[in-house]
Amino acid sequence: MKENHYAAAFLRIVTERAYTVPAWARQEQIDDGRTILEAISRTKIRHEGWELLVGDLIRCVVHEWNTERVENDSRVTLTTAKQALRNHGLSIVKSTKDGISKLAIHSEMVSKEVLKQDPEFKDLDISEPLLRIEGAKRERASFLGSKVWTVQIPISLVLPDEIKESK
Repeated sequence: MKENHYAAAFLRIVTERAYTVPAWARQEQIDDGRTILEAISRTKIRHEGWELLVGDLIRCVVHEWNTERVENDSRVTLTTAKQALRNHGLSIVKSTKDGISKLAIHSEMVSKEVLKQDPEFKDLDISEPLLRIEGAKRERASFLGSKVWTVQIPISLVLPDEIKESK
């Protein structure tokens, strides 16, 4: 944001004309992948008539709980949790290279399906901030029958208090 003000001041000196910084340049840009990851995790999504917390669904799949106690609802099975995540652009994948479990995030789907109610992130391209998280990589994964580019983040970074994986 400072750079835009510096550029406007420089142009004013050089051209002797006043330049204003446009409104879009004055907006503070969100550049924190961890904040986005936390927003995804604490969002509730609707699946088969239930409102489920994304973070609880991720835990269910990672820990392979046959029945998750999501909001005291024992009807949510491991299969249901996987499907709910996939339908909203999220999946738990295991790397064939290093065997590490990762959260695969289909950025466009997550923005449209998960973060749609969050005014801070709903129109943001979340892939670049997420890729700046240490250990995050852009890799292909299957979503709804086709291979797409995703941001993959090690589960140990998504659930740091629960998972201890070596790098």
